[in-house]
Amino acid sequence: MKKSLLALAALSTIAGVAQAQSSVTLYGTIDASVGYVQNGGTLNSTGTTLNQPAALTSPQPAISVTTAAGYQTANAVGTFDSAVQSSVWGMKGSEDLGGGMKAIFQVEGDLNSVNAFNNASGVFRRGEFAGLQGGFGEITLGLRGNQLVAASAEAIVVANNSVMLTTKAAMNYGDDYTKNAITYISPVIAGSTAILQYGASNTVNDVSSGSTLNGAFRTTQGAFSALAAFQLRNSVSGSTSNLPATADAAVSLGGGSLKANNAVAGAASGVATVVNPTAANTAGNKTTYLAGLKYQVTPAVKVGYTYVNNYVEGAGVGAASLAGTATATQKYTIAESIFSLGYQASPNLLVGLAYVVNTADSNMTNLIAKYSLSKRTTTYAQVGYVRNGNGYDNNGNSVGAMLPIFDQTSSTPIATSNGAQQVGAAASGYFAMPNTNVLGVNVGMVHTF
Repeated sequence: MKKSLLALAALSTIAGVAQAQSSVTLYGTIDASVGYVQNGGTLNSTGTTLNQPAALTSPQPAISVTTAAGYQTANAVGTFDSAVQSSVWGMKGSEDLGGGMKAIFQVEGDLNSVNAFNNASGVFRRGEFAGLQGGFGEITLGLRGNQLVAASAEAIVVANNSVMLTTKAAMNYGDDYTKNAITYISPVIAGSTAILQYGASNTVNDVSSGSTLNGAFRTTQGAFSALAAFQLRNSVSGSTSNLPATADAAVSLGGGSLKANNAVAGAASGVATVVNPTAANTAGNKTTYLAGLKYQVTPAVKVGYTYVNNYVEGAGVGAASLAGTATATQKYTIAESIFSLGYQASPNLLVGLAYVVNTADSNMTNLIAKYSLSKRTTTYAQVGYVRNGNGYDNNGNSVGAMLPIFDQTSSTPIATSNGAQQVGAAASGYFAMPNTNVLGVNVGMVHTF
């Protein structure tokens, strides 16, 4: 009996040590709000085009609508998700390997306070990677956040999805997450750190097609902090196979099958071009760079400025391919400046002001107030006003249009006649229209766990 008790105590001690060396954390964020949007864009199912610039001809929605539809403005009151902070859930953990080395992993997916939808890109579309961490820094393999997009989020002194994500969509400068990613994060040296990320193409006999390279550098020196980021994205060229030239053509891959949803109709022989869906990038060649600076003026006041420049060349396979026609090539450069201000009015109250202007003649002003009820719960109110200009690329596709409130409930991409580019950012059935002024008012709560 005495030996059994000693053995049990020893096993308990060993289990405790093992538990201390390994950890798994479940975490999440829910951002739920209600808002009002005045003069947002929507589809007019009657086919009549209202408030539409002449440069956009014969618009067709890139969604399942059986009749031609035009654009019109509309007012809306409703609930919003992720207006200020992304609603997510995930798990992360580490195992102590000894010698200062750890094995790490993380998976992250979407939550949605409006309709609890599952994103079509996958349960863990926001991240799924494993790697090693130590004195050398950190290296991981697997789906992980695009470092240019992460840097652009830091452009705003008071973080706000309604500013960052709608301007990112208007700029058309990149996906939020990099597939097939190899990511290296350096250790912090003298207040500085660098990140380099490569997304492999996973395309047979073509290393560059669909690949992406991005990175960021951050440094904090006293009251100043600076960041720089870039990305080089290569469009997927696709591969030609003897397939029926339809959007539902199936490709046999190792005994499985793949829906060729992006098939482009070929000649009468039935040859179709099929895009590799595992490629890191499918949205055309893009060269983007970003530079930003923040300064802590006083303990309560911080200011920031960021410049982003994006060059797009080639739309790749876009919405028009679903109709059996190839998309036209885009070539344009769009740039934007972001000015932001943060004021810590009290220990619980943070006020932020952001102004965004881009070379497509559009601008946005956003005022937000966040009040902390606790370390995990914050209420907020924001007002956004957007003045969208008459910005187009060389094919007459609208670029640069923004929205005052972001919502990830659904996405309604609206394509022009060649299907190459959606009209601004899309969210919850409304989208940004050129030559339109849009007002948004939004109040909500963010809770983390």
